[in-house]
Amino acid sequence: MRASPPFAITPEPGLDRRRTHLLIAVFYATAALLGGPRLERAASHLEYGHPLRPTALAAARPLAEVARAVGLDRPLAALEAWVDRIRSAGSGPAAPPSAPLAPPDPAP
Repeated sequence: MRASPPFAITPEPGLDRRRTHLLIAVFYATAALLGGPRLERAASHLEYGHPLRPTALAAARPLAEVARAVGLDRPLAALEAWVDRIRSAGSGPAAPPSAPLAPPDPAP
């Protein structure tokens, strides 16, 4: 029986390379679908005649349509509504400044 050399490399436990690449691809596809409506809005706000506008719209519109069909546009809409509520609540009268805390009086 032959003994393995002491410097033999053993595989590390964890995910293999193929599974890692698959998980990364799924992550980016999900992120693109979640951000599809926002990407479409940003592309539509580019100036007419901008060299990237047609390409950006061509890439963003299908993502936004799939996101709307599957319902992945709802988390973004809920987040934007929540942020708008916070911003509108903060636009009222300013709160009075809080008084600084004074150190306790020393005992006589």
